[in-house]
Amino acid sequence: QIRSVASKTYCALGSLRRMRHCIPKNMVRSVFESLIQANIRYALPVWGCGGNEYKLKPLFKVQKDALRILYGLRKTDPIAKPHTKSIFTSTHALTVHSLYWSSVLSEMFSYYEHRSANSVTSFSERSYLAISPSGRKVYL
Repeated sequence: QIRSVASKTYCALGSLRRMRHCIPKNMVRSVFESLIQANIRYALPVWGCGGNEYKLKPLFKVQKDALRILYGLRKTDPIAKPHTKSIFTSTHALTVHSLYWSSVLSEMFSYYEHRSANSVTSFSERSYLAISPSGRKVYL
């Protein structure tokens, strides 16, 4: 699954290369989110391999390549190899590893929120069903 997502996002990199000169500076983040991050986020908690750094490496490379394209950095710069950590930090973009943990925690929170709401509902339904022979409500 990771390979198919990586190949799909690599196709998006080709689109980014072709249109990078046409994108206004204020739209760069939106383009990155819609073309790259959206592909990576899709069903990430399912195929994310438990956040395994080694298995998610191809997607992390795609993210870094996309940011280099959008911000005009070259991998082969002879003076200083540009690191993308500063771009991730300055743009508040999440790495694939951070996206994984964010989505897993979000799913867990919504599950427990839904579960606790159902338990309160089922508790109130049970309490109204239990009536003692004397006519008093009995809470189970």
